[in-house]
Amino acid sequence: MTQQLMLVEYPSTMRLSQSSTPGGRSSLARNEENDLKTHAVLFPADAEIDRIRAEGVQDGYADGSQVGLVVGAAVGVAVTYLALKAAPHVKNRFVEFKAKLGRKPEIAVETLPEEARPETGATCSGSRGPVATIE
Repeated sequence: MTQQLMLVEYPSTMRLSQSSTPGGRSSLARNEENDLKTHAVLFPADAEIDRIRAEGVQDGYADGSQVGLVVGAAVGVAVTYLALKAAPHVKNRFVEFKAKLGRKPEIAVETLPEEARPETGATCSGSRGPVATIE
């Protein structure tokens, strides 16, 4: 079976009959009482489609490609600008985060288990003086 896009013309007070094909319509035009009154006239849609496309090109839309190109370029410029403005802040945050990862945790002596606590007045041999003095 062949399918073709068509423009259909029939009186506005009529409706098209239901076709035996599900979802389809026939060219029979009927009134409110379902009486057959006339036939619809079918026109090839190719000329109408070409006319609509030509109007779009004249208006500068050309199937939306020019608008899409302009919008895409504007979004690209905006994203690039924001990335360049945010880069120093992101870099600083990354450096701060990296520095935090490199630090040793500061643990209070009171939280250490008894055997891990340093002795009172203990010094490290070979050092210039006491490393930690706990009283």
